[in-house]
Order: sequence, then structure tokens, then C-alpha cells
Amino acid sequence: MKRIMLIGGGIVLAIVIVAGFLLYSSLDAIVKAAIEKIGSDVTGTQVRVNDVDISPTSGEGALRGFRVTNPVGFENENAFQFDEITMKLDLTTLTADPVVIEEIVVQGPRIRYEFGGRGTNVGAIQKNVEGYSAGSEPSEGPNIVINNLYFRDGQVSVAGADLLEKGVTAELPDLHMTDIGTAEGGATPEVVAKKVMHQLGRKITAAVGSLKLDEAEEALEKKAAEKIKDLLKDRTE
Repeated sequence: MKRIMLIGGGIVLAIVIVAGFLLYSSLDAIVKAAIEKIGSDVTGTQVRVNDVDISPTSGEGALRGFRVTNPVGFENENAFQFDEITMKLDLTTLTADPVVIEEIVVQGPRIRYEFGGRGTNVGAIQKNVEGYSAGSEPSEGPNIVINNLYFRDGQVSVAGADLLEKGVTAELPDLHMTDIGTAEGGATPEVVAKKVMHQLGRKITAAVGSLKLDEAEEALEKKAAEKIKDLLKDRTE
């Protein structure tokens, strides 16, 4: 009987080791797929990540080429563009609930704030996030805790309405969020997205508010008027 128990225990141990190896060896692909699937569902746009590289021994890693496209009705460009996001996972929680992320740093984010016929692209994305988290089934998988989240050295480019075709750029105030999901014992990815978009939206609004758009619009209107005159002159000739 003892021999059978030892053999059984050995088989279980081997299964655990193999499962752990498969988990860690495919961690990058799992994280990439989860971000793109859940991100696209929540924002109502297309979320893409070019590359995910996470160390299975330290939990440190990076996401490269993170993109959130514009909603329908806006120009065919990215609304959010984060070239590199560094992060550190608590590997001991990967098979637990919640999964704990020690730190996420979004360095140099670029955000396009575009005016359209139905408001702004950022406002549309925020509405999608709010609507999804309020009326949809939570995604499968463990909850999340993020101890520290940073947005640093970002830029907001304001564009739209033809007059601001090339955009006017402002600095995005730095953002530091702590203990996301801690109070709840872990939050769903949808709730995390809602909290982050709420705080990030406030920083974007502050950046846009710092611009003297009236002066920029007057200058651009003058430039546009000059172009029209030149076109009429060429046509007359």
C-alpha cells in the first residue's frame, strides 16, 4: 500500500512539475493573448501588443508595441500608443487568486485626443469601458491586484476638426496609482481598466486644458484662409 501511495505521489508530483513548466514556458503567450482579448472587449476597439517578454525566474518583464485603436467614427490612427511597458509579477501568485503585479511602469505614453462629430475618441473609449464593466459578464480567470502603476513622461496630441489636422501637443501629467484591487481582495480586469481609465482620463483632461486651443485655432484658421486664397488665385490664373 505504501509503495502504491509513493508511486501515486510521484505521478502527481511529475504532473505538477510538467504543468508548472508549461505554464512558465508559455507565460508570454498567455499574457499577450489575455491583454489583446480582454482589452479589445472592454474598450470596444482593437488592442494589440507586438511582444511580451517575462522572466519565469524573476517575474520581471516588458510589453512592447501596445496599441489601442480609435473607435469607429474617428480617424484610422491609434488612440493610445505605449511603446514599452515594464512590469514585475509576483510569481508565487500566478496559480492563485488574485494574481499580484508588484509594479507596472508605462514610460513615454502617447495619447491622441481627437475631436469628432460625436465628441472625442477618449470619451468614447471611456464610455465603452464604463458600459462593459456595468453590464457584461466578468471575464474568466483570476482577479488582479496591482501594487503600483506609473504613467511617466507622456504626451497628449490634440487633433480633429480639420483645423487641428496635425495636432497640438501637451505634456501628460505623471500618474501614480497604488493598491488597485487590494481592498476587494482582487479586482477583475474590467474593473481594473475602469479605475485606470478614470484616473488617466483626468490627467488627459488636465493636459488638454493646459493648451490654449482658442489661440491655436485662430492661428490655424488664418493659415487655412491663406491657403484658400492661394488656391483661388491659382485657379483664377
